[in-house]
Amino acid sequence: METPESNETLIQARRQWNRPYKIAIFRLADVEDIRWRKFSGGIRKKANRRYLHGYVPCDRVLAGKLAHSCKHGPPPHLVKVCITRKGNEKVWAQVLARVVPDDAPPFVPVIVDGADARHA
Repeated sequence: METPESNETLIQARRQWNRPYKIAIFRLADVEDIRWRKFSGGIRKKANRRYLHGYVPCDRVLAGKLAHSCKHGPPPHLVKVCITRKGNEKVWAQVLARVVPDDAPPFVPVIVDGADARHA
């Protein structure tokens, strides 16, 4: 789904794969670190198979309702969401293009003279 005025790709996401209620709309560009995972965010419930999950700031909900309370501190929180194909059929190819390969780490450290350059 795209907004006509901006052509931004919008997606539906939820906290658990099997919860068809409490679905929120986000910009795909706001979702980070999209990977195939079996555990949901929040209560870390195990799914029946791997689904796409990513992280999005809780204050980026454009519409709908996400199962997140903000009770544990001031927002925004980085929330793990589940992105199912159902509800995202028209933009699924764009979602898949954002998936981080499972066999590659999300951040590759630069090694300089045997040391991780991030800690130099």
